[in-house]
Amino acid sequence: MDYKVLFNDKTELTFMIGDPVNHTVAGFLHNAMYDLAAVDAVCIQTRVKKEDMGKFIDAALLLNSTGFDITTPLKEHVIPFLDEVDPISEAFNSVNHVKIESGKLIGRGLDGEGMALSIEQRKRIRGSHILILGAGAVSGPVAAALCQRGVGKISITNRTLDKAQNIKRKINAMFETEIEVVTSDDLNALAPSIDIVVQTTSIGFPGNPGMHENLEFIHHLSPETLAAEVLYPSSPFLEEAKQAGLRYVNGMDMLLNQMLLLIDFRFSKKLHPDVLIKARDALVAAVAIRDSHREYIWVLQERRGR
Repeated sequence: MDYKVLFNDKTELTFMIGDPVNHTVAGFLHNAMYDLAAVDAVCIQTRVKKEDMGKFIDAALLLNSTGFDITTPLKEHVIPFLDEVDPISEAFNSVNHVKIESGKLIGRGLDGEGMALSIEQRKRIRGSHILILGAGAVSGPVAAALCQRGVGKISITNRTLDKAQNIKRKINAMFETEIEVVTSDDLNALAPSIDIVVQTTSIGFPGNPGMHENLEFIHHLSPETLAAEVLYPSSPFLEEAKQAGLRYVNGMDMLLNQMLLLIDFRFSKKLHPDVLIKARDALVAAVAIRDSHREYIWVLQERRGR
């Protein structure tokens, strides 16, 4: 019988951290991407509390880790520990990837770039009018990535308008793109001029049963409008967009494109976009496994509650 050693002392060690971390399938996808990129590396998914960030980084350095990836709510808490961070990630306090080179921690946020790439693969960004729903951690980086690609105008709406105004101020400090803050009451009248809608709130995420103030505007959009969603596999926004017959991208597309950017960022290796076909299969499988596990836990809890 032949035995294959999968990992050895040359294998590069990376981590996927968050609190909680059991909702994400990113660690599974990272390992699939390492395999597709022929990179001798492994990603270990582990929970890290924000107050333990310093201890985790000390451990990562001790283990000669190549880097680590970050999900909610640690994207802002890692920044004080970094030696370098790109201006956009620093401005919006959101870093989700760190590489370690010669003991230096270099951080970068790829959420915005991942979403922009997903949109660009289906519709032209340059000169377009884009509506952003939400003003959370992902919204600012998405807006900045769109500005980098020459968007014509951005309209942003959020339940708390002050947060939207904060994003507008930061975008104005970095770009000359026209950006305005609008209310949910403005959306129906604004809809016909919109080329792309990007939904960036957590509405539809497990544990968030909230509702949008206005989804009726979707039915006033042009049939050529593209709907983009940061969540996957679906959300109330995306279901409404499908009913309206719109083309769409979801958070799965964003995450897959992030993986291309991550492999280049961490390992200086550019992959052809065709690898995303295989990576998508791996991601779909991972989501199915995660969801079946959730269902199993739910059934156990129901039985114990009887």
